[in-house]
Amino acid sequence: MAIEKEDSQEEKKESSKNYIEDALVKKRALALVKERYLSSTTYQNVYFTRFIKYYELYRGYQSNKHYRGRANLFVPEPFANLESVHARILRSYRGVRAVAQGPEDLEQAQSVEKLIDYQQRVFNFKQAIKDSSKDALIYGTGVMKAGWIFTPEKKTDHPMLEAVDVLDYFFDPEA
Repeated sequence: MAIEKEDSQEEKKESSKNYIEDALVKKRALALVKERYLSSTTYQNVYFTRFIKYYELYRGYQSNKHYRGRANLFVPEPFANLESVHARILRSYRGVRAVAQGPEDLEQAQSVEKLIDYQQRVFNFKQAIKDSSKDALIYGTGVMKAGWIFTPEKKTDHPMLEAVDVLDYFFDPEA
């Protein structure tokens, strides 16, 4: 009985020691996340102000209206120009091509090319490319997220590609 009490007291001391270590680790991790978040936001604030300015130009936002002695007609030239360039870019996109490194790789390159074309069609990669290229034209930067979608049944595992809004993306100041 006395041995069991000693064991339980030692376990309590050990668990409280582990709890204190866990709390310190969590505290340090939180401090690191806060530091990196602050570093990232101060780094990207300069870019975000420019991004907002570019978006306002694209949407035709007027800061001053009714200029004295001028007509109230407003033609959103940046919008029209950007849309025509965007259409040309999308029309010129032919997909991903696999290039064989040697004559013995020709068959494998064709197979890989067919697989990539199939995945682009079935999993709607074109929409992600379309959205990201428009962001790149508006802001000067387009961000895409590539990954793999897993399901518990393992029947529909497949790649995914999605455009990320530039204003929702955190830049790494050390990259």
